[in-house]
Amino acid sequence: MIVNICCCGSSGSTFFSNLMNRHPEIVCGDELSLFSKPIVYDNYNHLKKWHFLIKRTGITSYPYFQNRTILRNLQSFLLTKKQVWRWVLESNNVIEFTSKLKSHISKITGKSIWAEKTPTNIHLIGRFLKFFPEARVIHIVRDPRDVILSLMERGASLFRGAERWLTSTSAIRNHRNHPNVLEIKYEDLILESEKTLYRVCLHLKVKFDMDFFATSTYESKNIAKKDGFDTWRSRPGDDFSSKSIGKFKNNAIDFRDILSMTL
Repeated sequence: MIVNICCCGSSGSTFFSNLMNRHPEIVCGDELSLFSKPIVYDNYNHLKKWHFLIKRTGITSYPYFQNRTILRNLQSFLLTKKQVWRWVLESNNVIEFTSKLKSHISKITGKSIWAEKTPTNIHLIGRFLKFFPEARVIHIVRDPRDVILSLMERGASLFRGAERWLTSTSAIRNHRNHPNVLEIKYEDLILESEKTLYRVCLHLKVKFDMDFFATSTYESKNIAKKDGFDTWRSRPGDDFSSKSIGKFKNNAIDFRDILSMTL
């Protein structure tokens, strides 16, 4: 099975991906920026034709977002650009390519479920579900006030942070009721962790045991994961902590106008 983990940035997806990686059946490494690129769904032959240029300069995801990176962090999966782009050329579509990628990841980790966490995947969930009808999607949503403050700590303006949260949550709005999509709240993940992770395991049809997530016993040792941004109060590999919940309460920003626009 393939699992697509998406959200607005700074919504706890890195922490969640570390939890998923601890499960004995699930592997979740660093962001690949694969399922967030329109070209892989809409014009795979164009990707193949211009691969020599795209693998050097990336490719735009306009109008969804500006980041150009594609197939990054390959070293965390014991892969090289040469190997991966060879698979791109050998495949006829993104489905075949993803199959090759997943087979490699399962082989080096011994896990049958691959979860790909890239927040900007959220903009193309409709396409993903169409191409991968058996896959699962997990959408993490966090209080927009805390998201915006976190994005501001990383250099975004108040306006840009609000825009990013609104456009991200709007992008998945029409797919929230899809049977293969599960939406969880970051606050529930922290404060009601057992109940929330049970829902996740039920959605993925895997065994639930809270011990899987309480320790790193089952974490994929062949997958190297980043430790997040310096501005984060909690490290992604830490245990459950409420330190990042309700930060807005100690801030002077008036969020009422922004909240009036939320979905």
